[in-house]
Amino acid sequence: MRAAPETYAKQLEEKRKVLAALLRWPTEHIQVHESRPTHYRARAEFRVWHAQEKLFYAMFGSAEPGARPAPVQVEEFTIGSMLMNALMVPLMEHIKDNHTMRKKLFQCNFHTTVHGEAMVTMVYHRKLDQAWQAEAERIRNTLAEDAGMSRDALSLIGRSKKQKIVLGDDFVLEKFHVDGAEYTYKQFEGCFSQPNAGMCQHMLKWAKEVTRNLQGGDLLELYCGNGNFTVALASNFRSCLATEISKRSVAAAKDNIAMNDATNVEVVRMSSEEFTEAYHAGTTVKGVDMTGYNFTTVLVDPPRAGLDPDTEKLVCEFDNIVYVSCNPHTLRKNLDHISKTHIIRHVAMFDQFPYTEHTECGVFLVKKAREGPAEDALPEP
Repeated sequence: MRAAPETYAKQLEEKRKVLAALLRWPTEHIQVHESRPTHYRARAEFRVWHAQEKLFYAMFGSAEPGARPAPVQVEEFTIGSMLMNALMVPLMEHIKDNHTMRKKLFQCNFHTTVHGEAMVTMVYHRKLDQAWQAEAERIRNTLAEDAGMSRDALSLIGRSKKQKIVLGDDFVLEKFHVDGAEYTYKQFEGCFSQPNAGMCQHMLKWAKEVTRNLQGGDLLELYCGNGNFTVALASNFRSCLATEISKRSVAAAKDNIAMNDATNVEVVRMSSEEFTEAYHAGTTVKGVDMTGYNFTTVLVDPPRAGLDPDTEKLVCEFDNIVYVSCNPHTLRKNLDHISKTHIIRHVAMFDQFPYTEHTECGVFLVKKAREGPAEDALPEP
């Protein structure tokens, strides 16, 4: 898959116009965060296609309804990070004629970082044995040399049904720089992390800026994932409570909070429904005493389906709402309810996926009672 830098500026402006129309917000007041036009993806997944003796990375394009999409051979991947590209070709060279490594190999996943770490996961439709592990360790050493990186910076993982063999670590350490501060994140294999690492830093910077001068209070974060926003925003608040339903994500968030010495943050495995019940009752649930918090700001980064009706009602109870959306259409639907009590102050567009129609955005809203006007308020000059 090839990037097309010559078309990037035009595509970006079209996305901004579409977002402005959808959110009913002036185009000129949308803060646009551009991606790198090439080598911006930190992670990617590829099917490994077996065509008789030939072996290659494959992706699948669109197909007619009812038709099976055909594999498209990936010969170069210029939207992937430089490190990803440095690993992809040599890995295929090492495995294509190696029966132990290629037998029933189904998929290869690459996860790289801004600061030069990488994790490669090879997924098989067969049980992996000691012969596989020995070959994989040899290839890991050679592959690190091929990519010009240390062996310790490269992990290789073999997966099959009910089996996981880890050579190195099952995570990478990512380092982001935001407003002069460095944040370290442990990103686990198989867990969500932002695919465009450069854009992730823009998102953190924007969220930190819009919450910087909120005059105290505590932060509630729903859908906190691995603590991506939690860690960066902690210094803007007295205390932070972050909730997440995924067990592995909660574990990652706790690691990241500890690594970054965010001592004012508490992470708990709890659904939004459980939180709502405990918050309204003012009780202690899962060791968290709700009476000890003074929540003034809520941050939500929901899945593509957006906020459910109960969570919509919940967020409207707080003075400030930071809504990070991977689907502006469901954001618009949620805003139809949220705008009854809150007004938009800032809108930002994050081009997480250049050359696609996909747009991510952030909206900062405040309660109408504090601002006065009934209509959405444009940002101050």
